[in-house]
Amino acid sequence: MKTYLHILLAGLLTFAATQASAQTKFKRRGRFVEEQLERKEETPSYAVGLEKTTGSLPVLAFRKQTIQTLHMVKMYETIVEVATLDDTKGPVYRERVEPQVVPGELMAGERFIKTETIDGGPFANETFRIGDIEITTDKDGLIVDTHQRLLAPFDQIARNSAEITITHATMGEKKFVITRDLLKKPTSVQRAVDADAPPAYDLLESLGLDFTQLRQNGKDGLVISYKVPESVKAGKTSKITIDIANHGTLPIGTVLIRAFSREPWLNGKMFYFGNIAPGKKASFTREIVIPDDKRTEVSHVAFAEWNLLGNQPEKTQTFKITRK
Repeated sequence: MKTYLHILLAGLLTFAATQASAQTKFKRRGRFVEEQLERKEETPSYAVGLEKTTGSLPVLAFRKQTIQTLHMVKMYETIVEVATLDDTKGPVYRERVEPQVVPGELMAGERFIKTETIDGGPFANETFRIGDIEITTDKDGLIVDTHQRLLAPFDQIARNSAEITITHATMGEKKFVITRDLLKKPTSVQRAVDADAPPAYDLLESLGLDFTQLRQNGKDGLVISYKVPESVKAGKTSKITIDIANHGTLPIGTVLIRAFSREPWLNGKMFYFGNIAPGKKASFTREIVIPDDKRTEVSHVAFAEWNLLGNQPEKTQTFKITRK
């Protein structure tokens, strides 16, 4: 009798265990379904670069931006593994696991961040700084460099790039690079762009000038005229304008003119023209700032012309300017 009771009790325990096992469900991640947004952060920002224009004055273009930081999560199907007893293969019960998709239930997976930049149009009537100089955009988000501060670094003939830092009171600083390619190759090689590097703009291209090296060049027929002030006032600003025209039969490539003087406020001033086709004209103006040293003197300046065929000494002209 006791033996029978022991056998019965063992059977009941085994049955209870197998029933519990049959109802146990193990959840796991299944097939990827979608990306979901958990939260979004927005930060006001701006972009700045050189605007395409013509003439002698670089133009900065500002655009309003919103930087969106999206906190995302990948969502997957929820799979449950249901353990059941399989008695189809004989008198011995065996456990079988069946994966099943839970309808309407997703399981969170990897989390990641997306960053999106939303353009807000021209940043009008906003104040920025370049160094210690305060500047304000117009209704179109533009600032015309009337004092040609962006040209000044390139009056050093060996310098072909300059990093510019723009600062806003609440949105921080932005950097971009200005380059100057005086001998641009006809076909440029595409280089990999460093995503972390500041954007770069070619100064001459932004002014609508073409300094691409030409296969066929001439030098005859170039006519140069100068508008140089005879006298200037100390502490004031003045302008020098150079006009050129190509009366020859061939294009004259990559034309530029440079000023030479013992006076730092005159020396090194660069005047850019680029490629001048037959029958075409061009003009370039530079602002000069006269020192306020209260002296009256005569300053001498010479202008030398270069093109793709080299320096043209016969084109050099000299002037004197009286400073009052």
